[in-house]
Amino acid sequence: MFSKFKIERVDSQTGFDLLAQTYDTTLNPVRDLSNEIVKNWMTDLYGKRLLDLGCGTGYFCEIAEKKGAQTVIGIDHSEKMISIAQKKLKTTQLICQNLETTQWPDLKFDLIVSALVVGYISNLKDFFSKIARVLEKKGVFLITDFHPFQILTGAERSFLTQSKNRIEIHHFLHMIEDYISACNTNNFYIADMKELLWQQQPLVLALQLKKL
Repeated sequence: MFSKFKIERVDSQTGFDLLAQTYDTTLNPVRDLSNEIVKNWMTDLYGKRLLDLGCGTGYFCEIAEKKGAQTVIGIDHSEKMISIAQKKLKTTQLICQNLETTQWPDLKFDLIVSALVVGYISNLKDFFSKIARVLEKKGVFLITDFHPFQILTGAERSFLTQSKNRIEIHHFLHMIEDYISACNTNNFYIADMKELLWQQQPLVLALQLKKL
């Protein structure tokens, strides 16, 4: 069967600029499963410092503000996502930069969130190393991403744009053993892990990590 949609393969920055206006409202089980588990793990934020890596439209930053976090910083490489976040957030500092090349804030954080982002990061161990440098001892690092099962079975991170074109965003494969290796190298331990199902298949991998 021929698809009625034009398919365009793009990098993550281009893709999320195209998706910004509809990202929060379109049907997206990956986003919804990720949001639910991370929100449930975001406890005891009053007076704490939170860094959201790949903050998008500011969903988790807004939760942190409402829970009384002292400092909230969000970084994303999509200008259009950041623009939407600015309209809903009050105290969050927003930075539009690439996570792999940016100079991260010179602060220590109690909680770092990176939801549906690490699949766009080429070097997982290097990314974890940067996080370890800015996370407080016993701090928490929350990760979700497209489950490796989906990539191994041929699925793509794809979205429908406002113009009804389907875009596919390049995504790196990180196996569960790659996460474990990155944790061991950078003094994290896995406090909790969830493999979230949709239509009886693992769709989202979620990790709650703590720094030793």
